[in-house]
Amino acid sequence: MNRNTIYHKIFGLLRDCKKSNEWLHEMLPLWVGKSSLKELSQMELDAIITALENVKKVKPFIENYRTEKQAKYINFLKSKLKLSTEKLNGFILHTTGDKNSVDELTLNTATAVINGLKNILLGK
Repeated sequence: MNRNTIYHKIFGLLRDCKKSNEWLHEMLPLWVGKSSLKELSQMELDAIITALENVKKVKPFIENYRTEKQAKYINFLKSKLKLSTEKLNGFILHTTGDKNSVDELTLNTATAVINGLKNILLGK
């Protein structure tokens, strides 16, 4: 593959990952120890492509993972309701059907747990 084709592949992967050129230039030293694509050997360019393909694979999982704000809010509601960790985990399992701790929640399941805990707090 010639360098222009490789650059097109790299920038296409950046677009797919919704990452900027600036982000790529911040990552280059971490991935290959150099700061410019022009400095890279064929092997280093291949390593960049592999790294970007891995980012692309992992990104949907990361985007679907519950936020830290959601986890803190669940723990806040847990304390308001005076629930033990075991009771909370039981509620999570009851609400989601397949998760049994805050750490396993996705964005959607965390929202469902929060709504359920709020309903209990409000007496609904």
